[in-house]
Amino acid sequence: MGNLLLLKEYLVISGLIIATSLFFAIFFKESIYYKQGFLIGAVTTIAYFSHNPLIFFALAFFFVKFFNPKISAASSLGLYFLLLPVIPDKIYYVIPFPGLEQLFTLNYTRILNIAVLLPLFLKFARDPRKKIFSFKLDKYVAIFLLYCGIISFRDTTFTNALRINFYLFLDAFLIYFAVSRSIRKFDDFKEVILPMAFTAFFLAIMAVFEAVKAWHMYLGLLEAMGMPVPLAPYTPRMDSLRAYGPFFGPISCGVYFCIMTGLLLYLILIKYKKAQVILSLAMLIFIIATICTFSRGPILGYALFFLIFGVLSFNKIVKLIPLFLLLFFVILALPITGKVISVIPGLGQEEQGTVTYRQKLLNNAIEVARQNPLFGSGVYLEEEKMKELTTGLQIIDIVNSYVGIMLRYGYIGVLFFVSIFIKALFSVYKLARHRKDEEESLLGKILFSITAAFAIVIFTVSLIYPLREYMWILIGLCAAYVAVIKTGQETVLNEDRLYND
Repeated sequence: MGNLLLLKEYLVISGLIIATSLFFAIFFKESIYYKQGFLIGAVTTIAYFSHNPLIFFALAFFFVKFFNPKISAASSLGLYFLLLPVIPDKIYYVIPFPGLEQLFTLNYTRILNIAVLLPLFLKFARDPRKKIFSFKLDKYVAIFLLYCGIISFRDTTFTNALRINFYLFLDAFLIYFAVSRSIRKFDDFKEVILPMAFTAFFLAIMAVFEAVKAWHMYLGLLEAMGMPVPLAPYTPRMDSLRAYGPFFGPISCGVYFCIMTGLLLYLILIKYKKAQVILSLAMLIFIIATICTFSRGPILGYALFFLIFGVLSFNKIVKLIPLFLLLFFVILALPITGKVISVIPGLGQEEQGTVTYRQKLLNNAIEVARQNPLFGSGVYLEEEKMKELTTGLQIIDIVNSYVGIMLRYGYIGVLFFVSIFIKALFSVYKLARHRKDEEESLLGKILFSITAAFAIVIFTVSLIYPLREYMWILIGLCAAYVAVIKTGQETVLNEDRLYND
């Protein structure tokens, strides 16, 4: 039965990849999308037929290294964005080490970070114009991560604290640094956003398939890899299966599509001539996929994004009214839409228990934080007020990123964390509002709107996969935007030579 489920999953996922490749290739009239489909399909095939995490990671590493285009830093970054969300991060391998419980844990994201982003880091770290702290936002990111790293020595053994600090570099700073440095000119933004849209389209179709067929993908893959399979009772809502694709979390899945919708809107508004139809259709699919997650947080994210962007670019929103009306009537006609509306606070009365839980979490967390207000505590979960929040799955779900940081790192940690968003948003807004070039101004306003909406939405969810990765990607894109605007669109002298050395 297990092998049959594995084969069925693989055939469905492969079919969706092929369909997405054909769809993009036909509308864009470019063969590059066959290659992108091949890359996603090949990584998926390696995962489904390796049956061992270590073998999968080794083969995936060499495959990505071999197919890394290395034409430019942006092309490598595009490959990273293309492949990042296609394999669940719940597949892992603990690397043993004599005398230690473990050296560190490998997962798919870390393999990509090492294969694609680490070489970019090593190249740009020696460029005096792009080295660490050459961008103002670097200091804010570094202060927060260094603070978290120092605090980690308080909560655990010395060797485990070193491991945590390594993870902070590999999972956070490396992503931010590589993204912020790899975009050298304005056209590079399109080069990295299009692969994101391609993968997101494939995953959106998968999410809709999951909801319609009541069948979660990747469960057979986890079982074949010997990984624990998530409990099914966590996912249904109102007798409907909540889609989550490779993310294994409906809220994080929906927020991912919200981010992709914002970036896709940029391509639509600049009148990307080759694919106006497919991009508008992709936005519809993204929104439908979000609805299939039955999650309130992503819907709030959409509302905040369009509201903020509408305030910043009212004339652009007005031009999109016909598209929005079409989307509205199509979404309203979906059978699932009524169920989703019924779970939104203020509009419906169904499934409101999680709203109450979030209110209780915030109240109890504030009381617990008063005991260690400045620096937090590593044992906050042992407090009685926190134990009151134990769910039916015998876990304490910290469904608020700011609360999680406040409890572990104190108000100082929250201050450092928030300062990253404030600095990124302020820098982007200051430049975008004064740009005479319409396209440059538009991208800045969209990045501002997405990042601001994301900063608010994480009040409703912890920074789990893939949100933690895309948070640093968004911050990196903001830093890259500021750098490109300030230096102009001219290619930095000798940078291509530096990259290809």
